[in-house]
Amino acid sequence: MNHVRRIAAVTSALLWATLPSPALSETVLVVPAAAHASGAAGTLWTTELALFNPSPSASARIVIRLLPRAGEPGAEAFVDVLPRRGVTLPDIVGSLGASGGGALRLSSESPFVASSRTFNGGSPVCGTFGVAVPAVPLSAAVTRGLLHGLSGARVNAGLVNDGEAAVSATLRILDATSGAVLGTSEQTVEGRSSLQVDDLLRSLAPSAPAMTQLAVEVSASSPLLAWATPIDGTSGDGSFLLAVPDAGAAAGAAGWWESWFTLPLPSGWAFRVEDGLRYSGSAGVPRIVPLPDGRVRLYTPGQSGLKSATSTDGLTFVPDAGTRGPMTDCAVVYLAAGGYRFLWPDGPNGNQILKSATSPDGLLFTIESGERFRPGPGDAGISQVPHVIRLADDRWRLSYVADWFGTGGAGPRNNTRTAISTDEGLTWSVENPAATGIDSVDPDVVKVEDGSYRLYYKHHSAFRAATSPDGFAYPSSGEAGRTVLDAAERFDPAVIRFPDGTIRVYFGTPAGVGSAVATDTGR
Repeated sequence: MNHVRRIAAVTSALLWATLPSPALSETVLVVPAAAHASGAAGTLWTTELALFNPSPSASARIVIRLLPRAGEPGAEAFVDVLPRRGVTLPDIVGSLGASGGGALRLSSESPFVASSRTFNGGSPVCGTFGVAVPAVPLSAAVTRGLLHGLSGARVNAGLVNDGEAAVSATLRILDATSGAVLGTSEQTVEGRSSLQVDDLLRSLAPSAPAMTQLAVEVSASSPLLAWATPIDGTSGDGSFLLAVPDAGAAAGAAGWWESWFTLPLPSGWAFRVEDGLRYSGSAGVPRIVPLPDGRVRLYTPGQSGLKSATSTDGLTFVPDAGTRGPMTDCAVVYLAAGGYRFLWPDGPNGNQILKSATSPDGLLFTIESGERFRPGPGDAGISQVPHVIRLADDRWRLSYVADWFGTGGAGPRNNTRTAISTDEGLTWSVENPAATGIDSVDPDVVKVEDGSYRLYYKHHSAFRAATSPDGFAYPSSGEAGRTVLDAAERFDPAVIRFPDGTIRVYFGTPAGVGSAVATDTGR
């Protein structure tokens, strides 16, 4: 109880809406649903929050922010948790001086774990009843999600927006048995807030008969945490379900990923470095991959294999468990049937080939036998920093760095060469050396809305960009390319355009993966 009184005492001294953006090192978890609210038959629903500090030696200061529902005030406070200790905060929403409901955003510069339970006080005869609500990372947010297995006398649903800007969302409720659409609802979730739709079936489809199995499709303009609680009509007990990514909504459409790598003609020529690192501890070649649910995944080589981390906003990345395999500098082919083929260089300089592995989800990979590509006779046996792009005729073009030392004799030394595949990267044919200038390395090619192609590359201490009408020859590359960012202690650019128009370049540094945002997008 001392912790709760402390929280209540400091709440009035803090301004919850004016906190700075979280530090990169912060641990952030969200309890999607919490309450201090009256219910039917005189019940009072409250949320009990449990926190634990796993550190054996350091205390953890955990900031608790209420993301309120529309029309309700927000609040925030902090609690200090001793090493290897836990605290339980009864009626956390009420202790913050708030009422109604919302989500709880928990953050700390130290790792911590959290859980919660929302329940009615009950009676001495029947005890309490309610639902356990987990604390989930921000990477669980989706732009396209599914809630399924919903059955019960009553189903409530909710959306949580951790971003600053309002997000529009659509909920479609389905009869999971027949697939029939029972109702649709358009919602707007204001920045740093949440909403709840009570009794989903009656709210969206009041004339529909009672169903035993429901599903809900969620689509949003930016990532949201989406949840539902089926409630038993007799006991009043319930369960908590979090939306899972609806990968099929996008993955079933060929080329769903193309817009992420297509730039407006006047944009992407000037960048500003963003503070901090997106991923620390790896200095390898970054590759940024959009996922069908609207998130992005960053891949970068580590000492034990290819590492990955996932993000809902392109800035804060949550590391994925384990490694993806032995891959290093990866090129990514988006397969028409869904999933990915990754290609990477294997072997020493002078005798390198590209190998490959496939994955349905970007996490679990199966290595393919044999070799995918062997450098051409003028490449001096080198095929470093590969990158691929799909051409307008459905062929794929591979760009790679070859002939570091000018011993191949087929063109300018240490530049970008190309190869073509007609079978989604299984086999490749070397093209004549592309007309890129000397020391044009670390290639990353994107399409431009006018049908041309833009090559981003490193030239000495600068990231530069050059254009090509066909994606093969870049006569303005090398020293003649247009400088887009200082590249001292930076290498291997990877450019992507987010659905909201933000253009970002990720790059390697000696300490990890950094990023810069385009300043010429009008945002």
